[in-house]
Amino acid sequence: MTSMTAVDFVEGILTVAATKGHRQFRVADARFDRAMAEAYQELRKDHPDALRLEFQVRPHAIHGDSQVVRGAVNAAVGDRRARRLNPSFQMVETTTLCVEPTAADEFLQKLPGGAELYDRLADRFIAAYYEDAQVTVQ
Repeated sequence: MTSMTAVDFVEGILTVAATKGHRQFRVADARFDRAMAEAYQELRKDHPDALRLEFQVRPHAIHGDSQVVRGAVNAAVGDRRARRLNPSFQMVETTTLCVEPTAADEFLQKLPGGAELYDRLADRFIAAYYEDAQVTVQ
């Protein structure tokens, strides 16, 4: 049985999102974390039997953030798959390692679950992220 970590989960979603033209996300508020939680629920519903999840994404009941997601984003920055944008580090942007199609495909194939799984999870994440943005603007 293959294990998936929170870092695999976040880096895979950010990589696919980048290949679909979504490279920058605001991480200073809970919207990013809630969208990752939506993708996590999709994963829990429909993950391959041979995949063991080594993490849980549960946003804080009051603040809406997730320490697991925040830690995985920090790891993605450390792995140079994402970077924080100055001056306040409220935004995260995927790096060119994620955007170049060949490098992105090779990276995704190495992740537990494979590229098709992350494609589905990224679609859910992107939909939830922008859906939440529309709600908060009104």
